[in-house]
Formats: sequence, C-alpha cells, structure tokens
Amino acid sequence: MSLPFRLHALQREDAAYIENHHLDFSVELGHERERLNPKFDKLVIPIGDGVINFHKDSQLWSRTFGLGLRESVSDAVLDELEAIYKERGIRPHIEMCSLADPELFLKLGHRGYAITEWTSVLMRPFAEGEEFPKPAEGISIESVDLKDEAAFDEWRNVAVQGFSTMEDDEISDPDDFLVYHGSTTARHYLARYNGEPAGIASMAVLDEIGYLASASTHPDFRRKGIHSALINHRFREAVREGCKVSTIYTVQSSESQANVQKRGFYIIYYEINFRLDADQA
Repeated sequence: MSLPFRLHALQREDAAYIENHHLDFSVELGHERERLNPKFDKLVIPIGDGVINFHKDSQLWSRTFGLGLRESVSDAVLDELEAIYKERGIRPHIEMCSLADPELFLKLGHRGYAITEWTSVLMRPFAEGEEFPKPAEGISIESVDLKDEAAFDEWRNVAVQGFSTMEDDEISDPDDFLVYHGSTTARHYLARYNGEPAGIASMAVLDEIGYLASASTHPDFRRKGIHSALINHRFREAVREGCKVSTIYTVQSSESQANVQKRGFYIIYYEINFRLDADQA
C-alpha cells in the first residue's frame, strides 16, 4: 500500500496531510487540558482552516496551528483570531508550515508580526524488514501505562527532571504531563540504567506516521546512550504498529536536529513561528 503523501519534494497537500495528523494529536491533548483546567474556559478554538490551542494562560505555548494549508486565510479570519487572543490577554502567536499559502506570510508581515522561532520538521522512512540497534549495556526500556498512578509518577518525575534544565520553566510544570491521560494515540516509555529510572519518551501513532513526541533524559544519566535507545525503541514500536515513517520536530540547526539526522531523518519542511509585535497587539 502506497503512502498518501510524498517522501521527498513534498508539496502543500503532502504537508497538509502530515500536519493535520500532528494537529489531531495536539487537539486531543488540548481537549484533555480543557477537562483538567475548566477555569480557563475553552482552550481549543477552530479558526479558518487551523486551530488555536491555548495552553492555559501561557504566552509561550498558546499558539495557532494549521493555517493556510488547505485554504487561503482572509483578513476577516485574522481579525477574529487577534480578537480571541486579545480577549485572553495573550499576544497572537501563529505557527505556520513553510509550505503554507505564501500570501499569509505577506499578510502577517503587513500586520506587524515578527518571526520568533524556526522549527525543523523531519521524517524518517522505514525499510521493509529493517532492524534497529539494541540498547547499550545496562539500559532497559519498558512501556508505561499512565493510568497506573505509581508508574505515571515515576515516568513524570524523570520527565520533569530532564526538562527542568531547559530555559523555560513552563516546560517542567508537572501537571502538564497529565494531558497524556486523555490520549488514545500516545504510547509512553521509561528507560532504566542499571535499574534506575533514567529517561522517558512518548510516541503518537497517527495512521502511517509514528510521531516522536516528548523525550527527556535525567541529568544524572546523560551521555550513556539513553536518548539513542529510546529513539530506536520507538522505531521498533512504530514498525510493529504498522507505521511506514517516523516524524519529529527539533529546533532548527540544533544538536537534537543533528542527532536525529544521523539516525536517518531528513528535513521535509519548517514550522515558522510568528508573534504579533507588542505595539500592535
């Protein structure tokens, strides 16, 4: 069975297929965030051909996704979007695929939006019968049922410790990981090093796509092969579940991007983040 999108030289319709699958996963988590945080009112709001996904009252993570991939975006839609953000007291933040409608890029520039971040979206096809390296000595990996309270606490503690070294404190909010309880597509894994919890990772199974989501290594166990072992384990799990490719997001030109490119990933397009200038908001 052939894939419903190109593996190389992607066009807008190919990106739309992939992005909409990623977006479905994001919306799934967003609806669980709504359930967990009813005081923040509606957090997932369709807009144009995209979705605003509010992350409670976060300025950083409340973003609009998917605009301009299936249809052009009118000024009226952008007016509505900006009004919704203004009502929340949050500056409009739009994450756009680089293959989206070029006119939208021009409109955002005219409205006073500035580029704040570039993210690489990478893909790795799986060859038929492909095998993946086993974990280094001392590393074991197990699946985690997040509905098991003790298992979830152990998994979350490792995640928080790993993400706590990142610059933004919002990333290490322990309650953020609760949203995974509402996902039917996510799979979760815990890596141990000589029996000690050392790393975590998640993967969303989205039809033919194994989307590599959160991954984190406890600071005490870095540079021991944990990250590589979790990638290869998710590859095996993705193939077992019928996925034909894997996708991942990384910061452009980062060490993470270089690491996954060594494992067969290649860039298929970019996500470009636009934020409205504070004077225009």
